[in-house]
Amino acid sequence: MTGRFLSPREAAAYELSRRGFLRRAGLGAAGIAIGGPALLAACSKSSSPRRDVRVFNAPLAIDDNTQSIFERTSGVFLDYHEYTDAEAYLRASTRSLRAHHDIGADVVVLPDAQTATVIASGWARPLASADGARHRALPAFANPGFDPGRKFSLPYSSSMVGLAYDRRRVHEPVRSAGALFDPKFRGRVAMSADAAETLGLVALASGNDPAKVTASQAAAAVQRVRGAVAGGQVRSFATTEYVDDLVSGRALLAVARADDVLAALPVSPTLAFVVPDEGGLFSSTNMLIPIGARNRDEAAVFVNFMFGPDACSRIASFTNGTMAVAGAGDSLQAIDAKAASNPLISPSPAVVARLRIWAANGATTAATAQFASLVVSHTAPAAP
Repeated sequence: MTGRFLSPREAAAYELSRRGFLRRAGLGAAGIAIGGPALLAACSKSSSPRRDVRVFNAPLAIDDNTQSIFERTSGVFLDYHEYTDAEAYLRASTRSLRAHHDIGADVVVLPDAQTATVIASGWARPLASADGARHRALPAFANPGFDPGRKFSLPYSSSMVGLAYDRRRVHEPVRSAGALFDPKFRGRVAMSADAAETLGLVALASGNDPAKVTASQAAAAVQRVRGAVAGGQVRSFATTEYVDDLVSGRALLAVARADDVLAALPVSPTLAFVVPDEGGLFSSTNMLIPIGARNRDEAAVFVNFMFGPDACSRIASFTNGTMAVAGAGDSLQAIDAKAASNPLISPSPAVVARLRIWAANGATTAATAQFASLVVSHTAPAAP
């Protein structure tokens, strides 16, 4: 994948599929599983009346056990579907959402950026019947700028965003987000093609809070990145290929996700992930009930179930993700003690206190568009 760059729409959607792909494929090896919950859903239909919930989610985002557990405990049949591009899926649904019509889904799981769009446009139903689940949200996830108080959304999966490097080539620990602009890494920095991930870390490096960033601060972050590109500091705006670039030495430092690094560690154990001293980010996908959902009661049942400690811990174990639900750590310990002790999945309270959720709102819209244009205009050097 090295050298491949995304269109703005692809860049906004890539984070949905990459975690499952890397988990199955490692560093480019074949091995994506065929079947899973979507196939189970198709095979388990019967002619008898039943309660259904139609869910659209990213590829490979659910483990093999959750569907049967949900159906057995709730009495609701899970009609599970996968999409490959969050932005394209939302775009195809826009006309129906604007008319408040059914889009064929009772629950959609979208990244933060698309979640912000749906909520700001008035296309999500309030989670009135999910109050119990809402109160289980850990403080770090309780009040994102795009949904204060979590009135319309709840996290489905999440990962930390920070910096990564290979200890074989970078011998001194990297501690600061400002290292992205350190001349000693000139020409070998991989920034993320995701605006929230890169601009969030740059805001932190500039002393600003990504969760409360203003329009001028977001614009300044874009300008700082643009200057780094013009000065030759930045090698690429990467999706998952930054892992290959770190391992090969084409890049020395990258904006990175903890789940990507975890997926690569079995093959490349010298990779290191760090949350900078200034702080890092949480990047999540979120459950929403579309405004025209047909099975609203069943949708609420699904959201409540998936935002419980047991379901959250299973998803974290499967995706190498962090957990947003109070009590999920104990559940994870019971099902996957190794994951429960891994600081990239179960970060310490001190680390969590330094993590923010990017303010995907009106104040950052213009900066996000400018960043997307910058990504498209920059081409990385050809791989040697």
